[in-house]
Amino acid sequence: MIVESFIRSAENARLHEVTSVNLSRHGVAFSSPNPLVVSATYIVEIGIGEQRMMSEVRIVSCREDSNGLFEIGAEFC
Repeated sequence: MIVESFIRSAENARLHEVTSVNLSRHGVAFSSPNPLVVSATYIVEIGIGEQRMMSEVRIVSCREDSNGLFEIGAEFC
């Protein structure tokens, strides 16, 4: 099954693709080629097959991994 995941800031309609999505009841974790500001709010869009989910999230963590990607943790608002 193909999972499509994107994030965008509330001020900017430009979508940025994210990978390695881990979804829970309270939030989402993902990898991004770009860092995101902790405490900032974003819109996350996740598509699994025909199902789509869109939600506002607040970034709670952002750290660079050994591959140069950023591991992002976010909670649903």
